[in-house]
Amino acid sequence: MLEGQELASFCDMRKRSYVAPPRRCITPPVKKAPSTLSVSIIAPTAPSSSVWSTWPGSPGGLNLLQDLSLDTNPSSSTLQAWSVNQLDIQDSNDALADTIKDSGPIPWLKEFSLTFFKYHAMLKVSPVFDGLLSKQFISTTCPDPFFGENGPAPEGCVAAFCTSNSAGAAMKHYHIPAIYLSPAPPCKKNQECFILDGPHRGLIRPLSSCSIKNSNININITPMVTVSLRFDQICLVEPIRSQ
Repeated sequence: MLEGQELASFCDMRKRSYVAPPRRCITPPVKKAPSTLSVSIIAPTAPSSSVWSTWPGSPGGLNLLQDLSLDTNPSSSTLQAWSVNQLDIQDSNDALADTIKDSGPIPWLKEFSLTFFKYHAMLKVSPVFDGLLSKQFISTTCPDPFFGENGPAPEGCVAAFCTSNSAGAAMKHYHIPAIYLSPAPPCKKNQECFILDGPHRGLIRPLSSCSIKNSNININITPMVTVSLRFDQICLVEPIRSQ
């Protein structure tokens, strides 16, 4: 048994020869938040007068508020690029009316082509196109008002003819731009007219009366129904003559 100095030396030698195990990493425990930092819902408080006093009272600040109100609540009078208003509709209707007017008799000549298979439409010629032709009526060709002795009429033109005023009364054929043509009015009772407007549009009936002074006529739709129309609502027609 070791005693005294020898025991002390043995213990010292054993201590130096001992290898300590590696240190272990221990995750520290989660710290609880202090009760003073707990989440709570706090009702908003009204800003004090001192806070509002820092808001700039310059006109620039007022303009900014007005601009924001306009952005969030646009006025109903503000025109939007993607919206359609009454003015747009009126412009569209005016443009359509101008287009129909500029195209002259072409729309109804095409729409009622079967009617004008056996009837000549009588038309007036604008003096802008021809001063001499403007002094008489011209007739559309049959059976096709767009194909005459000179062949097919160019786009936007009507094939028509009339008797020459020169010696010999020769028949002359034309291709006339429709923009220079308008419906010819009647001049006496019993002439036949094509109705251009109203509920009886497309019908051809003889006149029961004609007033050149008032530019209107009365026409019998049936033996019991008579209507009054203006000259711009009718066109004088003539039946095709049998060969």
